[in-house]
Amino acid sequence: MTSYLDDIDILLSLGVAAALYVIGLVLIKLNNQRGGAAFLTKLFTAAFLLRVGAVFGVYFFLISAGGDGYVIDDDRSYNRTALEIAAALEERRPAFKQYGSGFVNIAYFNLNGFLYHYLNFDTLTMRILNSFFGAIAVLLVFKIMLQLFDSRTAKIAAILCAFIPNMIFWSASQVKDPLIILCTMAIIYLLVCRFRRGFSLLSAIAYLFFMFLLWHLRKDFCFPLIAVSLVWIVFRYTAISRYFDNARRATAMKIAILCVLSLPLLLGLGMTGAGEKFLGTMIQFNEFQKALSVPESSGTRVGFSRYLRVVSAGDFYKLPPAMAFTAISPLPVFTTNANPASYGTLIYSTANIFLVFMMPFIALGLFKFKSPNMQFTDELLVRWLPLITLASISIIYMGIPRYKASIVPYFLMWAALGWRYRKKNHSLLLMLYGISIVGVLGAVLLATMLR
Repeated sequence: MTSYLDDIDILLSLGVAAALYVIGLVLIKLNNQRGGAAFLTKLFTAAFLLRVGAVFGVYFFLISAGGDGYVIDDDRSYNRTALEIAAALEERRPAFKQYGSGFVNIAYFNLNGFLYHYLNFDTLTMRILNSFFGAIAVLLVFKIMLQLFDSRTAKIAAILCAFIPNMIFWSASQVKDPLIILCTMAIIYLLVCRFRRGFSLLSAIAYLFFMFLLWHLRKDFCFPLIAVSLVWIVFRYTAISRYFDNARRATAMKIAILCVLSLPLLLGLGMTGAGEKFLGTMIQFNEFQKALSVPESSGTRVGFSRYLRVVSAGDFYKLPPAMAFTAISPLPVFTTNANPASYGTLIYSTANIFLVFMMPFIALGLFKFKSPNMQFTDELLVRWLPLITLASISIIYMGIPRYKASIVPYFLMWAALGWRYRKKNHSLLLMLYGISIVGVLGAVLLATMLR
């Protein structure tokens, strides 16, 4: 344990946490000068402190359990790459790194490396920074839901995002997903809230900044957001929106837009790559999927999920159960022979149980996700785009929890609305819980039999 303590600076991490907390309070004060800052201050404080506590708790638990403090191979890789970048900068050698294949998403490990070198950050301090990103994203969820619904629904959604273990877990890890969630929520906040009040130069600069950052973190997520932004501009500054006041026309338009948006997202996810660990081209993707779908495939360890994988157009009937599997996975698998390096996945799978129990509320909220305050593009952004993303992830990256992390905030927005409608839909909720319990137990049974 001593060797791992030598790699971190606890005092620096605590100092950075204190500085980021003050920055968060200042941002709340500056953006809520007309009142309403009290709740957001309490919300930010709870969300940030929970995440900072989880940073130390998860790291030292994994070390005490015989691991190295890293939750998955990805954050272990980010730390290793950051150390290489910092060493190269120290020796004044070329330090900039990028993936060798697929879309070149370059931002996060270079950000890690530069902060390691110039500010003496380490893996613990980077996780503190992710905690800050996660806590700010909670505030943005509140603002978005407040614009679309009412204060009570917005508070429920924000509290869920602040306290749900899934969100806390990733914010306490050294992965780029908390920053991706922050960028995505910031872009949606600007489109749903700020631009609705009118165009401003500051909002436009913020939009370009977060889109630029997201482009260098996960390009595939940018394509549909850019497309919806263009639709928003057309609807905002032309008279074409009047044509879609008719419900049938609006529905047909949404379906057409969703079909168009799904293509770049699906292709983008399929072309994401980082060396040999990700998929470089769609040809590699097809070969990879076929390999995972073969029971005798050695070394894949995909278990039951191989029966849900969509390999060709003829497999699209598998998409609904694949989406359901992605939404609830991973479920805990307890074993006495677990490698300490896999304990992080065990922690996350246990934390994921809370989200599984909320699935009936999520389904009800998705069905009820309508409001007089919701514009055409708002519904695309917060209701339908996450479904497309879930479907695309289920096709290409089913079983990789990190990709699901980016759509959990939407789940919690829907769950907040489901909670609001729980009394009026008591029987429906009970039926959904029955279906969920049977589905989960059936999946566990099949997974055990067919692994």
